[in-house]
Amino acid sequence: DGAVYVPIATAEAEDAVYTPDAIMDGQLPEGPVVIFDQQGYYMAPVIAEKLRKAGLPVTFVSEDDSVAHWGGNTAEGTRTRRRLIALGVELITSHTVTSFDGTAATLTCAYGGPDRRIACTALVPVTARAPHSELYDALLAQEEKAGLPFTLTRIGDCEAPGIVAQAVHAGHRYARETDSVVDRDEPLRHERVALLAAATPAYLDTLQLYYEEEIMGEAYFEAMAERFDLPAQKEKMRLLAEVERRAAAYVRPLIERHGLKPRNRAALIAIGQGHAAAETGDWELLLAEMRRTYPGYIDDFERLEAMAPPGDRPALALLTEHETAAIAFLDAESEGTTDSTVPLRRYIAAE
Repeated sequence: DGAVYVPIATAEAEDAVYTPDAIMDGQLPEGPVVIFDQQGYYMAPVIAEKLRKAGLPVTFVSEDDSVAHWGGNTAEGTRTRRRLIALGVELITSHTVTSFDGTAATLTCAYGGPDRRIACTALVPVTARAPHSELYDALLAQEEKAGLPFTLTRIGDCEAPGIVAQAVHAGHRYARETDSVVDRDEPLRHERVALLAAATPAYLDTLQLYYEEEIMGEAYFEAMAERFDLPAQKEKMRLLAEVERRAAAYVRPLIERHGLKPRNRAALIAIGQGHAAAETGDWELLLAEMRRTYPGYIDDFERLEAMAPPGDRPALALLTEHETAAIAFLDAESEGTTDSTVPLRRYIAAE
């Protein structure tokens, strides 16, 4: 079930359980499908899209509080969720598939809520995968019996199945460490290539504008916190203010590096407070408007990253990530997730 090796499918339903490899090989089920995603990255959404495009009803179940939560580390999470929604995939978060009998899947809530039954005739678990280590095991047995005329090491999917980036890293590390004495407590050494490129006026103008908007955003959410009476709502507004403050702090070194002169902080705070004073909607209207507009900001931030000199991009990726965290919070809030603020707290706590 993603956490431990326990049976999920009944004996009668085993033929209706499909692996991602089977789906990609063209072995498509018939009827409604439940996809259970324990990995939280790109594989399950890819399978969901393929099955949905084949005309099958698809329910996407994630044990995490958001779909493709790991995509938040690569700025893909928001796009992934928007894509699945556009395709008509039903999204269920904070649940684990605990049984499947060929006609329905039972979902167990991560927070102790009641179980749910989802009608389906096929299940695709995207969970742990076993390595293909048959050749390694056979050679290891030969080594123990009679020796080998070469060294023996397993890397990549032979050791533990993972994403392409992990396989590339494993190959690179093996090449770097070949014929070396390796201290396993010492991290792999690698070069960081600093590429210098001229910053364009358009980039610098946009960078300064977005930095100023983060300061205004912090003041806006602080002022909005004072408008709501419920302590939980106040806390959520203040967490959003702290996310804005942290995002501005990530960008501040770039402002100084390029010698930019933002507007006076007091003036920016006054503008943010003025925007808050102009708000007339209640809590639900505010969040609905944020959900409508915030995804578009991701594109703006990514365009800024594309314009930036390479040395600026790590900090700008963190700027983009603050918007991803805010959108994940809004999605969780709209779904009634118990602790919708987890994405905000993760961003604030990250070093």
